[in-house]
Amino acid sequence: MKKFVAVIGPAKSGKSTIIQSLTGCKTKSFNGFVQDHSTHNRVYVIASSLQESGMKKNKFLNILRRVERDADCSGIVAAVQLSEPWKRMSMEEIFDIINKFGSFRIILYVLNQTYDNKKNIFKTMFRGRYNSKREPRLLNAKRFSFFNAKIIQRTSKILRR
Repeated sequence: MKKFVAVIGPAKSGKSTIIQSLTGCKTKSFNGFVQDHSTHNRVYVIASSLQESGMKKNKFLNILRRVERDADCSGIVAAVQLSEPWKRMSMEEIFDIINKFGSFRIILYVLNQTYDNKKNIFKTMFRGRYNSKREPRLLNAKRFSFFNAKIIQRTSKILRR
C-alpha cells in the first residue's frame, strides 16, 4: 500500500517549507516526482496546497493513478490547507477521494499554530477520520522546518532507504 502524507495547516503556516525540507524539491510550488538517485526511490510531491494551487479533481485522480502504478514510488507528500474553498476541493473532498481510491494509507501531520504546548484544536478534528491508522501527529510551527521534516520521515518512512 502506498502512503499519502498530508501536511495540514492554515495558509502561510509553513507547509510547503516543511515539504521542501523533507523532499528537496526546488520550489514551494513544486508539483511532480522527486527521486533519490542513490536508492531510486521516488515520491510525488505537491508542495503548494491542493487548494492554493487550484488543482482540479481529475488532475488529482490522475496523480493518484500514476503513483499507484509506479513501482519505485513510495507515495505522495502533499500540503493540505484548512479552508473552505468555494471553487476548489475542500480538505474533506481530498480525503474522500483518497479513501475511495483505496490503495493509499493516509498519514496526517497537523501544524500547531498556537505557539504553546496546548493541544491544537485541529488535531481533534481528524481523530478517527480519513482512513488514518493513527491519530494525526502534531508538528510545532515554532521549530525549524528541517526538524519537522525529520519527524515526518522518521514516523512515516515515506522516503524509503
